[in-house]
Order: sequence, then structure tokens, then C-alpha cells
Amino acid sequence: MLDFPERVSSYKVLNISNIIYFIILGHLIVLPFMILSWNPLFVVVGRVLFYMSGVLAIYSILNHRYRNHIFSAPYVLLILSFYSLYGIANTNNINNLFTESILNTLMFIFGAALIIWSASAKLNNLPKYISIILFVHCVDVIFQSIIGVNMIGIERPIAERNWGMFVYGSPSAGSFISMMFFVPLFWFKGIKLVAVYCVITIALFLTNDRGPIIQIVSILFIYGLLHHFKIFIMIIFSLIVFLFAFDLSHDFFPSRIAMLIKLIVHFFEFGASDILSDQSLATSFSIHGYLEKYIAIYNGWFTFENLWNVLFGTGIGITHIILEQYTGIGRPHSNVLEFLITFGLLPSIYFLLLTISIIMREKKTSIVLMPALFPFSLSISIYSFNWFFLFMLLCVVFNYVSRDNNMKKYFTSRSVF
Repeated sequence: MLDFPERVSSYKVLNISNIIYFIILGHLIVLPFMILSWNPLFVVVGRVLFYMSGVLAIYSILNHRYRNHIFSAPYVLLILSFYSLYGIANTNNINNLFTESILNTLMFIFGAALIIWSASAKLNNLPKYISIILFVHCVDVIFQSIIGVNMIGIERPIAERNWGMFVYGSPSAGSFISMMFFVPLFWFKGIKLVAVYCVITIALFLTNDRGPIIQIVSILFIYGLLHHFKIFIMIIFSLIVFLFAFDLSHDFFPSRIAMLIKLIVHFFEFGASDILSDQSLATSFSIHGYLEKYIAIYNGWFTFENLWNVLFGTGIGITHIILEQYTGIGRPHSNVLEFLITFGLLPSIYFLLLTISIIMREKKTSIVLMPALFPFSLSISIYSFNWFFLFMLLCVVFNYVSRDNNMKKYFTSRSVF
């Protein structure tokens, strides 16, 4: 994702990279257990392992030399370090200093170090292992939707939500599937790829989460428009057929997916103003809480009196604390909005330009990174440790498949496009 180093790592550093690789892979395997409220030990162990891998990554990248330009890895780390100190300076008590600023600072710094490390690390078959884990979770979700419990006997955490191993918390099965959705493109091919995506797509719908579905459809729409016009036309056609089928057999769809389709149909018939002006209508579509939250943030945060925070943000770690002081709202429930509030408008422009430069440079492989960048997984927070881990993992996969040799092996020759 960032510049590849100019100097090859030593043998010792390569051994360290192997340790980091297995820690990351192990972390992904036990991820669902890290959100179980009845076993906080998994949560602690997960964070400790992540911090350990981050320390090793920093040690590894110290052996590299990077090009000197504004988007190079050292400049990114410098900005993150400055905003970590800025967040610490904005804390108002000892508890927030340790539980919010310092822990989140470590998460950001170590995550960035792991992404930089992955630009040159040996990550053999990483898309393969992630695809297998994703497929297993998808089968588990489908099993739970049919039987009522998943393959090890876990019941649905919420009525009509099939989340498999993801009992409750962040991520849900829906957000996990949407984040990892495009990774199998870089391993499977032909009929296997089609079969796998049939299972993944069915599982995504059966999770009964609206945000992840909007996320994937919007990515395919934009990606198809930019890179594959045939895919763009196919999505438009599929949506028309889908909405037509819904009018004939709406009971076929999971409840919240049906609610989403009703909302889309209403939007095209009457426009957004009708939904915004009618609270009872927004409530019936189960979006009243989101609208109320975003309106309060817009009115309370983006004001001239709060110009300093609007331009330069809150600093890393305590976004929800400062945001609540101005708006009465803690978590904004939008990763893009929370990022903008954390870093402010000016640094966010820097990161936006960095992202655009990466996408323009890599083009087709950028699709694997897009689920971490689009704003429609509304329950996600950039300070959610498990979501941040998935974001970091997508960046690692992106670095891996973006290399010239992996492009030829895992995308160009195996792509269905």
C-alpha cells in the first residue's frame, strides 16, 4: 500500500516476518471468540498478540530505507504520531488517558507499522487462507439460518440475525463478510470462483444486515463504472430485476433486507426529502436513529465556533468523548465520519489524496481495499479493535496482491473480469 523499501531485509528480519505472519493469521482464526462477552480473556490475548506483532513490525521496518516524498511511510507515521500526542493532550482525566488515548494510539501506530511491514514481507498464500476462513463462516451462517443454531450450537444472538460464530459485537458476520468479500478474487478461478461467490452472497443476505449489502453493491457499482463497464451494466440490470422480483415475492427476503428494498423503492418514488421530513416514515424504515444522530453531529460539530476541531480534529483515541461534549452524540456510527472528526478536514485531505494515488496507481487490485474505505457499514467505528484489525488485514492483502509478480499470478490470469 505504501512504498516498497529499497533495501532487502536480512535473514533475521525474515524470521521475524514469519512470526508476524502467523500471529496475524492466528488472530483472524480466533477473531469471533474475541467478541464474546463471557470470555474477556480472548479479548486481552488478542490485543496483546496484536501489540506484539506491531512491535516486531516496527523492528523489521527499521531495516528498510524509504523514498523521500510526502506520501512515504515515514511521513504517514509522523502524522499518526503527532495525532497520537494531540489526542493525549486533549484528555481530561487519567482514566481516558489510559483506556482511550494510549490504547488507541498503540492500535493505530502498530497497525500502520504492520501495513508498512507487509509491503516487503513474504506472505505466501495469505488470500488463500483468508478465503478458506471466510468460506467456513459463510457456510456456518447458512447452516444457522436453516437449523436455528450454528455448527457448534450457538443460537442467533438477535432474532432473525444469522451471525454464526459472531455472537455479538463488532464485527457482526455481515460486516466480516463484506470486509473480506473480494479477497477470494485473488485465489479462486473459473467455476470454483463462481461457486464460492454464490455461497458468500447467499450468506451475506442471510446475515440480515443492511449496511454490508449496501457496502458491497455500492463498491461493485463504482468499481464497474471506473474499470469494467460491463459489470456496471450488469449491476444496474440486476438491481432492476431484483426490485421487480421483490414486488412479487417480498416475503422471500430476510426482514431487514426487505426493509432496505422498501426504502430504496420509496426513495426512487418520492425522493429523500420525503423520508427526512416524515419521522414516522423514517422510523418504519428503522433509520430514524441514524438520521437523528447525523443531524445532531452536523448541527453541533460542523460550526464556525468549532472551526479548530473541524480543521484539525480531536486527536487519536478520544473522538467520541470530545464529540459528545459538542453534540451529545458519542460514536458517530460511521467510519468515514469518525475519521474526519478524529483528524480534521486538512489532514483528512492528505489521507484522501494518499488513497486516491494508491487506487489510481493500482487500479484493478484496489477493489480488495474498498470495503475498508466506503462509508455504508454504519455500525462500525475506527476505534473498534476487531474492525481495525480487519482494515489492517485488507491493507496487508492489498500490498501482497499489488506486487508485480502477484498481480500476474493471482489476478490477471485468474480474474473472471
